[in-house]
Amino acid sequence: PVMTDWKNRAPKDMPKFQVVVEMIRAAEPGFRMALLARIASQYPEFAEALRRQMFTFDDLAHLHQKQLEKFLAMVPVDMLMVALRGTTETFRKTILAAVGERKALLIQEDLEHGKPQKKSVIDKAREDIRFMAEKIGLRPLDTDHDPFV
Repeated sequence: PVMTDWKNRAPKDMPKFQVVVEMIRAAEPGFRMALLARIASQYPEFAEALRRQMFTFDDLAHLHQKQLEKFLAMVPVDMLMVALRGTTETFRKTILAAVGERKALLIQEDLEHGKPQKKSVIDKAREDIRFMAEKIGLRPLDTDHDPFV
């Protein structure tokens, strides 16, 4: 049923590869990651091509510092507080270094003493940030492309 729905919604001239990319983008974050992992286990080059077309929350750490700073200035601090829960220390340090000192202190305080969040709430915050990044044109593995210029 999902495939039929996408087949009917996809523009007739849209390349099949792009239809696959759009289907994966529309999936829930956990399912999307599992699906990409499964594809990678059997078709690594195809999975890499798919990943290059998508921006993930983790791709934030691979942006140029100025791009990251400009982008994170657009992200509401409460959304960032939630999204950073459960991330690695290295990732958190990268993100906190790109926000202002005051914002970084607020986020750090929340991470250390804030109330726990449901995984679904964390996933939603990450997905919202990922969508914002993709919407303004940030692309993974293409950090020379700067939508802020």
